Amino acid sequence: MNAAILKRLDQIHFFTVESYMQVARLKESEKAKALNRLARAARAGQILRVKRGIYITKNFYDRYHQDERFNWVISHIINPISYVSSLTILQKANLLTEVTYPTTAITQKNTSKITNPTGVYTYQFIKKSLYTGFSNLEFLGLVYHTASIAKALFDFLYLKPIPRPLRSKEISIALELRLNLEVLSLKDQQAFEKYVEMSKSEKMCMILNNFKEHRWQL
Repeated sequence: MNAAILKRLDQIHFFTVESYMQVARLKESEKAKALNRLARAARAGQILRVKRGIYITKNFYDRYHQDERFNWVISHIINPISYVSSLTILQKANLLTEVTYPTTAITQKNTSKITNPTGVYTYQFIKKSLYTGFSNLEFLGLVYHTASIAKALFDFLYLKPIPRPLRSKEISIALELRLNLEVLSLKDQQAFEKYVEMSKSEKMCMILNNFKEHRWQL
């Protein structure tokens, strides 16, 4: 791809086929040519395909990919009806310290897993009434959404099957799942309880009672 065109595309963070056509001065009738050029540029490593019809330049990736917010923005670009939550937020908060996970998000769309040159992104469906508990943030002028610690913990447990052996009152679910609940403030604990009440889920009520019994006092 022409160096001058790449430089201009660098300035708009991510771009669509239509954006490229405008910068490259291609007509609507030349869309097939644009797609061919973008495919060649992707094979050459000059640009990265985020999802169908959306790209970023390799230079942009190299500048920002070590910042965790970069992947969170990409997650939002892939699926705007989503917020980063569950394993990603729990790991950042040192509530779960096992291994490095893909960027995990909650969505009102179908559960899915997307792999592209920037990383792996998983999306888990949650019903509309529980699609809450997140903040709107910005990185490089691009919007993304992230769950609070309490909501990330709720999402993780709400969507995770809990084997019957772990449902015994004598067993600490937090200990079995290696959850460092000590990092949660009283405010976080109260927020978690609010989401449990909101969910009307017997499983979540059982988990909350288990936490109260073994790990914290509300």
